[in-house]
Amino acid sequence: MESKLRKGGRAFLVLLGLLGVTPPMVAARSATGGGTPETTEPPSPDKPAERPRAMLAPIADYTDDAAYQQAMDEKVRALLDPAGNEPLDDASTQLARVERHLAAVNLMLAYRIEPACSRRLHRLDGGANRDEEQGILRRSREVLDQVGGALDAAPATEGADAERWDTARRHWEILRGFTEGLAAVLVDRPAGEAEAAAFLENARAAASSLSILMEEGDEQVVSAATLWHAVLRGIADDPARAMTVLPLATSTPRRPTLPYAFFQRLLRCRSLSDRGSDDLALALLIEMEDRCADWFAEEEDGKLAQRSVAWAQLGVLDHWSARLNPSPDSTERKWCEFRAAKIFEHRLTEERTVLRVFPAVPIIATPPAAPTPPPAPAEPQVPDAPEPAAPQEVTGEPEEFVPADSDAKPAPADGPAPVPVPTPESDRPDEGPARPDAPPAPGDDRDGEPSVPPDNDLEDD
Repeated sequence: MESKLRKGGRAFLVLLGLLGVTPPMVAARSATGGGTPETTEPPSPDKPAERPRAMLAPIADYTDDAAYQQAMDEKVRALLDPAGNEPLDDASTQLARVERHLAAVNLMLAYRIEPACSRRLHRLDGGANRDEEQGILRRSREVLDQVGGALDAAPATEGADAERWDTARRHWEILRGFTEGLAAVLVDRPAGEAEAAAFLENARAAASSLSILMEEGDEQVVSAATLWHAVLRGIADDPARAMTVLPLATSTPRRPTLPYAFFQRLLRCRSLSDRGSDDLALALLIEMEDRCADWFAEEEDGKLAQRSVAWAQLGVLDHWSARLNPSPDSTERKWCEFRAAKIFEHRLTEERTVLRVFPAVPIIATPPAAPTPPPAPAEPQVPDAPEPAAPQEVTGEPEEFVPADSDAKPAPADGPAPVPVPTPESDRPDEGPARPDAPPAPGDDRDGEPSVPPDNDLEDD
Protein backbone atom coordinates (compact mmCIF):
# COMPACT_ATOMS: atom_id res chain seq x y z
CA MET A 1 0.00 0.00 0.00
CA GLU A 2 2.83 2.41 0.86
CA SER A 3 4.49 1.80 -2.49
CA LYS A 4 1.27 2.51 -4.37
CA LEU A 5 0.67 5.67 -2.40
CA ARG A 6 4.21 6.95 -2.84
CA LYS A 7 4.38 6.31 -6.59
CA GLY A 8 0.88 6.65 -7.92
CA GLY A 9 -1.39 7.88 -5.19
CA ARG A 10 0.13 11.28 -4.48
CA ALA A 11 -1.58 13.03 -7.38
CA PHE A 12 -4.90 11.59 -6.25
CA LEU A 13 -4.40 12.90 -2.72
CA VAL A 14 -3.47 16.35 -3.94
CA LEU A 15 -6.51 16.37 -6.22
CA LEU A 16 -8.73 15.45 -3.30
CA GLY A 17 -7.27 18.32 -1.33
CA LEU A 18 -7.84 20.78 -4.16
CA LEU A 19 -11.44 19.65 -4.45
CA GLY A 20 -11.98 19.88 -0.71
CA VAL A 21 -12.80 16.19 -0.38
CA THR A 22 -11.48 14.79 2.90
CA PRO A 23 -12.62 11.22 3.45
CA PRO A 24 -11.19 10.22 6.82
CA MET A 25 -9.91 6.86 5.65
CA VAL A 26 -7.88 8.38 2.80
CA ALA A 27 -6.72 11.36 4.82
CA ALA A 28 -5.63 9.23 7.72
CA ARG A 29 -3.84 6.74 5.47
CA SER A 30 -2.03 9.63 3.72
CA ALA A 31 -0.77 10.83 7.06
CA THR A 32 1.34 7.73 7.51
CA GLY A 33 2.24 7.09 3.92
CA GLY A 34 0.07 3.99 3.75
CA GLY A 35 -1.51 1.40 5.95
CA THR A 36 -2.59 -2.19 6.11
CA PRO A 37 -6.10 -3.60 6.17
CA GLU A 38 -5.51 -4.68 9.76
CA THR A 39 -5.23 -1.05 10.87
CA THR A 40 -8.37 0.26 9.21
CA GLU A 41 -10.34 -0.01 12.44
CA PRO A 42 -9.97 2.86 14.91
CA PRO A 43 -8.25 2.12 18.19
CA SER A 44 -9.66 2.45 21.64
CA PRO A 45 -11.61 5.68 22.16
CA ASP A 46 -9.37 6.50 25.10
CA LYS A 47 -7.39 9.70 24.63
CA PRO A 48 -3.84 8.93 23.43
CA ALA A 49 -0.98 9.68 25.75
CA GLU A 50 0.82 12.97 25.24
CA ARG A 51 3.75 12.44 22.89
CA PRO A 52 7.27 13.75 23.52
CA ARG A 53 8.36 16.95 21.83
CA ALA A 54 10.82 17.43 19.01
CA MET A 55 14.35 18.62 19.76
CA LEU A 56 16.74 20.81 17.83
CA ALA A 57 19.65 18.95 16.28
CA PRO A 58 22.91 19.36 18.25
CA ILE A 59 25.59 21.67 16.90
CA ALA A 60 28.94 20.10 16.15
CA ASP A 61 31.80 20.81 18.60
CA TYR A 62 29.43 21.95 21.38
CA THR A 63 28.01 19.87 24.21
CA ASP A 64 24.70 21.74 24.24
CA ASP A 65 23.07 25.03 23.29
CA ALA A 66 24.28 26.71 26.47
CA ALA A 67 27.94 26.05 25.61
CA TYR A 68 27.30 27.15 22.03
CA GLN A 69 25.69 30.43 23.13
CA GLN A 70 28.48 31.12 25.60
CA ALA A 71 31.05 30.70 22.83
CA MET A 72 29.10 33.13 20.65
CA ASP A 73 28.97 35.67 23.49
CA GLU A 74 32.75 35.54 23.80
CA LYS A 75 33.20 36.12 20.07
CA VAL A 76 30.83 39.07 20.13
CA ARG A 77 32.66 40.66 23.08
CA ALA A 78 36.00 40.23 21.31
CA LEU A 79 34.65 42.10 18.28
CA LEU A 80 33.00 44.90 20.24
CA ASP A 81 36.00 45.66 22.44
CA PRO A 82 39.12 44.03 21.00
CA ALA A 83 41.71 46.39 22.42
CA GLY A 84 40.25 48.23 25.38
CA ASN A 85 38.22 50.90 23.55
CA GLU A 86 41.02 52.19 21.38
CA PRO A 87 40.55 55.86 20.38
CA LEU A 88 39.27 56.75 16.95
CA ASP A 89 42.41 58.63 16.02
CA ASP A 90 42.05 58.44 12.26
CA ALA A 91 39.63 57.47 9.48
CA SER A 92 41.12 54.02 8.97
CA THR A 93 40.76 53.12 12.66
CA GLN A 94 37.17 54.39 12.64
CA LEU A 95 36.34 52.34 9.55
CA ALA A 96 37.86 49.19 11.06
CA ARG A 97 35.79 49.65 14.22
CA VAL A 98 32.60 50.10 12.19
CA GLU A 99 33.30 46.86 10.32
CA ARG A 100 34.01 44.96 13.54
CA HIS A 101 30.82 46.18 15.19
CA LEU A 102 28.75 45.22 12.16
CA ALA A 103 30.33 41.77 12.26
CA ALA A 104 29.39 41.50 15.96
CA VAL A 105 25.76 42.36 15.21
CA ASN A 106 25.75 39.81 12.40
CA LEU A 107 26.98 37.12 14.82
CA MET A 108 24.28 38.00 17.33
CA LEU A 109 21.53 37.68 14.72
CA ALA A 110 22.92 34.69 12.85
CA TYR A 111 24.08 32.45 15.71
CA ARG A 112 23.43 33.85 19.16
CA ILE A 113 19.68 34.19 18.63
CA GLU A 114 19.40 31.17 16.31
CA PRO A 115 18.10 28.61 18.87
CA ALA A 116 15.10 30.83 19.61
CA CYS A 117 14.44 31.33 15.89
CA SER A 118 14.63 27.59 15.19
CA ARG A 119 12.22 26.81 18.03
CA ARG A 120 9.84 29.44 16.68
CA LEU A 121 9.80 27.90 13.21
CA HIS A 122 9.11 24.43 14.65
CA ARG A 123 6.53 25.85 17.08
CA LEU A 124 8.56 24.70 20.07
CA ASP A 125 8.25 27.95 21.99
CA GLY A 126 7.45 26.37 25.32
CA GLY A 127 9.97 27.48 27.94
CA ALA A 128 11.46 30.23 25.78
CA ASN A 129 13.36 32.96 27.63
CA ARG A 130 11.91 36.01 25.92
CA ASP A 131 13.69 38.45 28.24
CA GLU A 132 17.09 37.07 27.31
CA GLU A 133 16.22 36.99 23.62
CA GLN A 134 14.94 40.56 23.58
CA GLY A 135 18.01 41.64 25.57
CA ILE A 136 20.25 40.34 22.79
CA LEU A 137 18.20 42.18 20.19
CA ARG A 138 18.28 45.41 22.25
CA ARG A 139 22.06 45.14 22.36
CA SER A 140 22.03 44.69 18.61
CA ARG A 141 20.01 47.90 18.23
CA GLU A 142 22.37 49.81 20.49
CA VAL A 143 25.42 48.79 18.49
CA LEU A 144 23.67 49.63 15.23
CA ASP A 145 22.78 53.08 16.59
CA GLN A 146 26.45 53.71 17.37
CA VAL A 147 27.50 52.47 13.95
CA GLY A 148 24.84 54.64 12.32
CA GLY A 149 26.31 57.73 13.98
CA ALA A 150 29.78 56.80 12.79
CA LEU A 151 28.50 56.28 9.25
CA ASP A 152 26.84 59.71 9.27
CA ALA A 153 30.09 61.33 10.39
CA ALA A 154 32.32 59.34 8.04
CA PRO A 155 34.99 61.44 6.32
CA ALA A 156 35.11 61.78 2.56
CA THR A 157 37.43 59.14 1.15
CA GLU A 158 38.43 57.75 -2.21
CA GLY A 159 39.47 54.44 -3.64
CA ALA A 160 39.29 51.26 -1.61
CA ASP A 161 38.27 53.00 1.64
CA ALA A 162 35.31 54.65 -0.10
CA GLU A 163 34.08 51.22 -1.27
CA ARG A 164 34.44 49.84 2.25
CA TRP A 165 32.34 52.70 3.68
CA ASP A 166 29.63 52.08 1.06
CA THR A 167 29.63 48.35 1.87
CA ALA A 168 29.33 49.14 5.58
CA ARG A 169 26.27 51.33 4.92
CA ARG A 170 24.61 48.54 2.93
CA HIS A 171 25.35 45.99 5.67
CA TRP A 172 23.96 48.38 8.27
CA GLU A 173 20.65 48.62 6.41
CA ILE A 174 20.36 44.84 6.02
CA LEU A 175 21.22 44.07 9.65
CA ARG A 176 18.86 46.78 10.87
CA GLY A 177 16.00 45.21 8.92
CA PHE A 178 16.76 41.73 10.28
CA THR A 179 17.05 43.06 13.84
CA GLU A 180 13.60 44.66 13.72
CA GLY A 181 12.15 41.60 12.03
CA LEU A 182 13.46 39.05 14.53
CA ALA A 183 12.52 41.29 17.45
CA ALA A 184 8.91 41.13 16.24
CA VAL A 185 9.10 37.38 15.60
CA LEU A 186 10.36 36.52 19.10
CA VAL A 187 7.44 38.09 20.98
CA ASP A 188 4.47 36.24 22.43
CA ARG A 189 1.05 37.60 21.62
CA PRO A 190 -0.35 39.48 24.61
CA ALA A 191 -3.78 38.79 26.04
CA GLY A 192 -5.08 42.36 26.36
CA GLU A 193 -6.99 43.85 23.45
CA ALA A 194 -4.97 47.07 23.26
CA GLU A 195 -1.69 45.22 23.65
CA ALA A 196 -2.73 42.72 21.00
CA ALA A 197 -3.50 45.53 18.55
CA ALA A 198 -0.04 47.05 19.13
CA PHE A 199 1.50 43.62 18.73
CA LEU A 200 -0.16 43.11 15.34
CA GLU A 201 0.84 46.57 14.15
CA ASN A 202 4.45 45.95 15.16
CA ALA A 203 4.46 42.67 13.23
CA ARG A 204 3.13 44.37 10.10
CA ALA A 205 5.72 47.15 10.32
CA ALA A 206 8.56 44.66 10.75
CA ALA A 207 7.26 42.64 7.79
CA SER A 208 7.30 45.79 5.66
CA SER A 209 10.90 46.52 6.60
CA LEU A 210 11.89 43.01 5.57
CA SER A 211 10.07 43.35 2.25
CA ILE A 212 12.71 45.93 1.26
CA LEU A 213 15.42 43.32 1.76
CA MET A 214 13.57 40.99 -0.59
CA GLU A 215 14.81 43.24 -3.40
CA GLU A 216 18.48 42.71 -2.49
CA GLY A 217 20.99 41.29 -4.93
CA ASP A 218 22.24 38.61 -2.52
CA GLU A 219 20.04 35.51 -2.92
CA GLN A 220 20.73 34.34 0.63
CA VAL A 221 19.59 37.70 2.02
CA VAL A 222 16.49 37.55 -0.20
CA SER A 223 15.69 34.00 0.91
CA ALA A 224 16.09 34.77 4.63
CA ALA A 225 14.09 38.01 4.34
CA THR A 226 11.30 36.16 2.52
CA LEU A 227 11.12 33.53 5.25
CA TRP A 228 10.88 35.95 8.15
CA HIS A 229 8.54 38.24 6.21
CA ALA A 230 6.14 35.32 5.74
CA VAL A 231 6.44 34.36 9.42
CA LEU A 232 5.50 37.91 10.42
CA ARG A 233 2.53 37.94 8.05
CA GLY A 234 1.28 34.81 9.74
CA ILE A 235 1.80 36.37 13.18
CA ALA A 236 -0.16 39.42 12.01
CA ASP A 237 -3.13 37.18 11.10
CA ASP A 238 -2.52 37.68 7.41
CA PRO A 239 -1.69 34.20 6.04
CA ALA A 240 -2.98 35.13 2.59
CA ARG A 241 -0.21 37.74 2.26
CA ALA A 242 2.29 35.15 3.41
CA MET A 243 1.17 32.74 0.70
CA THR A 244 1.90 35.32 -2.00
CA VAL A 245 5.64 35.31 -1.23
CA LEU A 246 6.15 31.63 -0.38
CA PRO A 247 7.22 29.17 -3.11
CA LEU A 248 5.36 26.00 -3.98
CA ALA A 249 5.90 23.32 -1.36
CA THR A 250 7.25 20.66 -3.71
CA SER A 251 9.40 22.90 -5.92
CA THR A 252 13.14 22.23 -5.77
CA PRO A 253 15.07 25.07 -4.11
CA ARG A 254 18.51 26.29 -5.02
CA ARG A 255 21.05 24.99 -2.52
CA PRO A 256 22.58 28.42 -1.77
CA THR A 257 19.17 29.49 -0.44
CA LEU A 258 19.01 26.68 2.14
CA PRO A 259 18.01 26.32 4.93
CA TYR A 260 15.69 29.31 4.46
CA ALA A 261 14.08 27.87 1.29
CA PHE A 262 13.26 24.61 3.09
CA PHE A 263 11.48 26.42 5.91
CA GLN A 264 9.62 28.57 3.36
CA ARG A 265 8.06 25.41 1.91
CA LEU A 266 7.32 23.99 5.35
CA LEU A 267 5.70 27.29 6.31
CA ARG A 268 3.52 27.22 3.19
CA CYS A 269 2.04 23.88 4.22
CA ARG A 270 1.37 25.14 7.72
CA SER A 271 -0.22 28.29 6.35
CA LEU A 272 -2.59 26.14 4.32
CA SER A 273 -3.49 24.26 7.48
CA ASP A 274 -4.02 27.51 9.39
CA ARG A 275 -6.43 28.61 6.68
CA GLY A 276 -8.44 25.40 7.09
CA SER A 277 -6.95 23.31 4.26
CA ASP A 278 -5.56 20.58 6.49
CA ASP A 279 -6.15 17.92 3.87
CA LEU A 280 -4.16 19.73 1.18
CA ALA A 281 -1.41 20.62 3.65
CA LEU A 282 -1.08 16.97 4.64
CA ALA A 283 -0.90 15.75 1.04
CA LEU A 284 1.80 18.30 0.21
CA LEU A 285 3.82 17.41 3.29
CA ILE A 286 3.84 13.77 2.25
CA GLU A 287 5.21 14.73 -1.16
CA MET A 288 7.69 17.11 0.40
CA GLU A 289 9.01 14.44 2.75
CA ASP A 290 9.88 12.24 -0.22
CA ARG A 291 11.77 15.00 -2.00
CA CYS A 292 13.48 17.13 0.61
CA ALA A 293 16.31 14.67 1.38
CA ASP A 294 17.72 15.29 -2.11
CA TRP A 295 17.71 19.06 -1.65
CA PHE A 296 20.61 19.00 0.79
CA ALA A 297 24.25 18.29 0.05
CA GLU A 298 24.79 16.58 3.42
CA GLU A 299 22.95 13.32 4.05
CA GLU A 300 22.40 14.12 7.72
CA ASP A 301 20.76 17.45 6.85
CA GLY A 302 18.41 15.58 4.51
CA LYS A 303 17.40 13.22 7.30
CA LEU A 304 16.82 16.13 9.67
CA ALA A 305 14.66 17.79 7.02
CA GLN A 306 12.56 14.64 6.62
CA ARG A 307 12.00 14.42 10.36
CA SER A 308 11.05 18.09 10.39
CA VAL A 309 8.38 17.39 7.76
CA ALA A 310 7.11 14.43 9.80
CA TRP A 311 6.74 16.67 12.84
CA ALA A 312 4.87 19.17 10.68
CA GLN A 313 2.49 16.39 9.66
CA LEU A 314 1.79 15.73 13.34
CA GLY A 315 1.02 19.41 13.79
CA VAL A 316 -1.42 19.41 10.89
CA LEU A 317 -3.16 16.29 12.21
CA ASP A 318 -3.46 17.83 15.67
CA HIS A 319 -4.88 21.02 14.17
CA TRP A 320 -7.29 19.02 12.02
CA SER A 321 -8.44 16.93 14.98
CA ALA A 322 -9.06 20.02 17.08
CA ARG A 323 -11.36 21.48 14.41
CA LEU A 324 -13.47 18.34 14.13
CA ASN A 325 -16.47 17.28 16.15
CA PRO A 326 -15.31 17.12 19.79
CA SER A 327 -17.49 14.12 20.46
CA PRO A 328 -15.44 11.10 21.56
CA ASP A 329 -17.43 9.06 19.04
CA SER A 330 -16.21 11.20 16.10
CA THR A 331 -14.68 8.79 13.60
CA GLU A 332 -12.65 11.48 11.82
CA ARG A 333 -11.14 12.72 15.05
CA LYS A 334 -10.21 9.21 16.15
CA TRP A 335 -8.53 8.63 12.83
CA CYS A 336 -6.48 11.83 13.10
CA GLU A 337 -5.28 10.86 16.55
CA PHE A 338 -4.58 7.30 15.55
CA ARG A 339 -2.55 8.24 12.48
CA ALA A 340 -0.58 10.83 14.40
CA ALA A 341 0.36 8.10 16.85
CA LYS A 342 1.48 5.88 13.97
CA ILE A 343 3.68 8.59 12.47
CA PHE A 344 5.40 9.09 15.79
CA GLU A 345 5.79 5.36 16.40
CA HIS A 346 7.30 4.51 13.02
CA ARG A 347 9.30 7.61 12.14
CA LEU A 348 10.04 9.63 15.26
CA THR A 349 10.55 7.20 18.14
CA GLU A 350 14.30 6.68 17.82
CA GLU A 351 15.26 10.13 16.54
CA ARG A 352 13.36 13.28 17.46
CA THR A 353 15.84 15.91 16.27
CA VAL A 354 14.84 18.45 13.63
CA LEU A 355 16.66 20.81 11.28
CA ARG A 356 17.82 24.19 12.56
CA VAL A 357 17.65 27.47 10.68
CA PHE A 358 21.42 27.74 10.97
CA PRO A 359 22.35 30.55 10.65
CA ALA A 360 19.17 32.51 11.35
CA VAL A 361 20.31 35.23 8.94
CA PRO A 362 23.16 35.07 6.42
CA ILE A 363 26.67 36.13 7.37
CA ILE A 364 27.37 39.26 5.31
CA ALA A 365 29.63 41.37 7.56
CA THR A 366 33.08 40.13 8.47
CA PRO A 367 35.71 41.89 10.60
CA PRO A 368 38.65 43.49 8.82
CA ALA A 369 41.77 41.46 8.47
CA ALA A 370 44.38 42.13 11.13
CA PRO A 371 47.38 44.09 9.82
CA THR A 372 50.39 41.97 9.00
CA PRO A 373 53.15 42.62 11.56
CA PRO A 374 56.60 43.55 10.20
CA PRO A 375 59.02 40.67 9.99
CA ALA A 376 61.17 40.19 13.06
CA PRO A 377 64.88 41.06 12.61
CA ALA A 378 67.04 38.08 11.91
CA GLU A 379 69.11 36.92 14.82
CA PRO A 380 72.87 37.21 14.26
CA GLN A 381 74.49 33.95 13.41
CA VAL A 382 77.10 33.11 16.00
CA PRO A 383 79.70 30.72 14.59
CA ASP A 384 80.17 27.57 16.51
CA ALA A 385 83.26 27.50 18.68
CA PRO A 386 85.95 25.21 17.26
CA GLU A 387 86.29 21.97 19.01
CA PRO A 388 89.49 21.63 21.01
CA ALA A 389 92.12 19.53 19.36
CA ALA A 390 92.52 16.11 20.73
CA PRO A 391 95.70 15.74 22.79
CA GLN A 392 98.44 13.91 20.95
CA GLU A 393 99.88 10.84 22.48
CA VAL A 394 103.48 11.36 23.59
CA THR A 395 105.82 8.55 22.59
CA GLY A 396 109.60 8.25 23.07
CA GLU A 397 111.76 11.20 24.12
CA PRO A 398 110.25 14.73 24.16
CA GLU A 399 111.34 17.01 21.37
CA GLU A 400 113.89 19.73 22.11
CA PHE A 401 112.32 23.12 22.59
CA VAL A 402 113.37 25.64 19.94
CA PRO A 403 112.47 29.33 20.38
CA ALA A 404 110.24 30.70 17.62
CA ASP A 405 112.76 33.40 16.62
CA SER A 406 115.71 31.00 16.50
CA ASP A 407 117.37 29.96 13.25
CA ALA A 408 118.57 26.74 14.80
CA LYS A 409 116.89 23.51 13.88
CA PRO A 410 115.96 20.93 16.43
CA ALA A 411 118.49 18.21 16.89
CA PRO A 412 117.71 14.78 15.71
CA ALA A 413 116.39 12.50 18.28
CA ASP A 414 119.63 10.39 18.31
CA GLY A 415 122.37 13.07 18.43
CA PRO A 416 123.47 16.59 19.30
CA ALA A 417 122.12 19.56 17.42
CA PRO A 418 124.11 20.39 14.26
CA VAL A 419 126.22 23.51 14.25
CA PRO A 420 124.72 26.25 12.08
CA VAL A 421 126.69 26.86 8.86
CA PRO A 422 127.08 30.52 7.85
CA THR A 423 125.32 31.29 4.65
CA PRO A 424 127.32 33.10 1.97
CA GLU A 425 126.30 36.68 1.45
CA SER A 426 125.22 36.08 -2.10
CA ASP A 427 123.01 33.21 -1.07
CA ARG A 428 121.13 35.04 1.68
CA PRO A 429 117.54 35.86 0.85
CA ASP A 430 116.47 39.45 0.57
CA GLU A 431 115.27 40.28 4.01
CA GLY A 432 113.83 43.67 3.09
CA PRO A 433 114.48 46.91 4.90
CA ALA A 434 115.57 46.64 8.46
CA ARG A 435 113.04 47.46 11.12
CA PRO A 436 113.48 50.91 12.71
CA ASP A 437 113.87 49.41 16.14
CA ALA A 438 116.21 46.64 15.04
CA PRO A 439 119.94 46.97 15.91
CA PRO A 440 122.11 47.93 12.94
CA ALA A 441 123.55 45.00 11.10
CA PRO A 442 127.30 44.81 10.63
CA GLY A 443 128.37 46.94 7.71
CA ASP A 444 125.29 49.15 7.90
CA ASP A 445 124.99 52.73 8.97
CA ARG A 446 122.03 54.36 10.65
CA ASP A 447 121.86 56.98 7.91
CA GLY A 448 121.45 54.38 5.23
CA GLU A 449 125.03 54.76 3.79
CA PRO A 450 127.29 51.70 3.71
CA SER A 451 130.02 51.88 6.33
CA VAL A 452 133.65 51.80 5.29
CA PRO A 453 135.77 49.04 6.73
CA PRO A 454 138.56 50.29 9.03
CA ASP A 455 141.92 51.06 7.47
CA ASN A 456 143.61 48.27 9.30
CA ASP A 457 141.59 45.79 7.31
CA LEU A 458 143.04 47.04 4.01
CA GLU A 459 146.31 45.76 2.63
CA ASP A 460 148.70 47.83 0.56
CA ASP A 461 149.91 46.22 -2.56
